[in-house]
Amino acid sequence: MSNPSHPSALYLQDKHSLREAIDYVRYAESRGFEAVWQAESRLVRDAIVPMAAYAATTDRIKVGSGVINNWTRNAALIAATFSTLDDLAPGRAMCGLGVWWEPLASKVGVNRRKPLQAMRETVDVVRRLLAMEKVTFKGEFVQVDDIEIDIVHGDRSAKNVPIYIGATGMKMMELAGEIADGVLLNYLVSPAYNREAMEHHAETDRLLRESFDMRAERYDGDRLSEVEPAPKPGPAQTPKNSPMVRVPDPPAPIMLPQFLLQRLRKVGQKVTAASVCHDDLDEFGR
Repeated sequence: MSNPSHPSALYLQDKHSLREAIDYVRYAESRGFEAVWQAESRLVRDAIVPMAAYAATTDRIKVGSGVINNWTRNAALIAATFSTLDDLAPGRAMCGLGVWWEPLASKVGVNRRKPLQAMRETVDVVRRLLAMEKVTFKGEFVQVDDIEIDIVHGDRSAKNVPIYIGATGMKMMELAGEIADGVLLNYLVSPAYNREAMEHHAETDRLLRESFDMRAERYDGDRLSEVEPAPKPGPAQTPKNSPMVRVPDPPAPIMLPQFLLQRLRKVGQKVTAASVCHDDLDEFGR
């Protein structure tokens, strides 16, 4: 039986047939396991089909991709896929993303340049789409124009799908601490590597918390639009001692990135009024 204070998860690749894997997942659920992660690394087994099978034959256990890559599925398709999985198993789907590996990527024509930037853009757009936003994004790797998860018949509420980054290098570990809900570490690595990896992840998370504590005073919902501009600095009020960061005059409609909103809530910021400028959003989210 899995210990509730130390949750356990099952990690499946392709050793067993899919029907056998379903039996293992059902047994793991009966023994209190928290989650199952389906691998997708070599060209042998897609992760999404097994995830759907596990989700359809269980009731409680969480089901995650461990991991799919952000190159062969575009951000819109990733979001639609996990919206579908959430429809099948509400609140149980977890999106694990990685930047793939060599030499497989180059053998199928994928150029893994700037993997950090590519991952940042993918996570940003996937998260916003799963929040049921209409998204336009012009990045270096992700470019979408006025798209949304176009649910016509069904629940259009935001999808509760956490995003995890499969990280190996310390820069990707830091990025996971900045923008993701968690990190997936490699297996068969040394305890020393795990300690270093978690230190990098935790340090980035700590710095973000401190940044929000100092600079994100008050927010009003998710949309920063139609906000009354703060008074312009005078002799007795400067940006340094002002309780609010001044909004450009006139204020332009801005969308807070979902990862930023979630971070603010996690560190206990009251999300009630909004006043930030574009430079602050750039610093937080780019």
